[in-house]
Amino acid sequence: MYQAYSARKGFSLVELLTVIAIIAILAAIAFPVFNNVRKKQRESTCLTQMHDLYRNLKLYYADNNKYPAALLGFAENIDGTFYTGSGQPVSLERLTYRPLTGEQRYLKDKNVFSCPDNPVKDPQQVTTVVYPPNVPLTGTVVFTQRIADNIRNKAVPAGQPIYFYTYDSYDIGPRLDSNGRPIPNTWELHYSLDWTGGSGPGDPPNQLKYASTAPENSTVVTWCTHHAALAGSDQVNVLLLSGTAKNAPVRAFMAQGPLNFRF
Repeated sequence: MYQAYSARKGFSLVELLTVIAIIAILAAIAFPVFNNVRKKQRESTCLTQMHDLYRNLKLYYADNNKYPAALLGFAENIDGTFYTGSGQPVSLERLTYRPLTGEQRYLKDKNVFSCPDNPVKDPQQVTTVVYPPNVPLTGTVVFTQRIADNIRNKAVPAGQPIYFYTYDSYDIGPRLDSNGRPIPNTWELHYSLDWTGGSGPGDPPNQLKYASTAPENSTVVTWCTHHAALAGSDQVNVLLLSGTAKNAPVRAFMAQGPLNFRF
């Protein structure tokens, strides 16, 4: 005697729509979490790169008894002179003034100088920069006598605007407004020997121009604004001369500036 089997029943339209709706809800919950994890990973990688820069910066200081005028370097012409806006700058791999990747080769990987959130990958793209808010020096950053004294084996065009590679995330970075939003097409200086242009008893001591006496816990080496500019983060990564690299609230840091900010 044969046993009768009933035909298998397929999913109804209502059931399919219910499954699709559940998947959509789960995706809406999961995607922001995954994006936030990736954002934190990029910020963490940036902090690691800052630590690498710090270690090699201190090696440079031990060998030269001074900090360099730039971390990566300044834009140059094909003949090795500093680029001042005329013609085409060379690729950053061809720089002759590369204090942390040049003759002594403290760092071999140029990617250490580029934050994971920096969208610029062109090694020839350059820009002029301005000083950040809340420091005495203002306007477009130019070559100074202090830079000339620091780079003694190379002619420095004093008074001319300095061009930086936009691939470089730690000498410069996108400028933010007081709310932490990027100001279009504006880059600011983040690593500098000198924020005041002065000297003497009243000059803030937490500047790299006072290399031997600069207080390590309050001297800002550099900071990164790419996470706030590109990914909407409410934090900036800040590197101190003590070797500490931490997240800082973007509004607080922008309001106080590199001379006054305290963790």
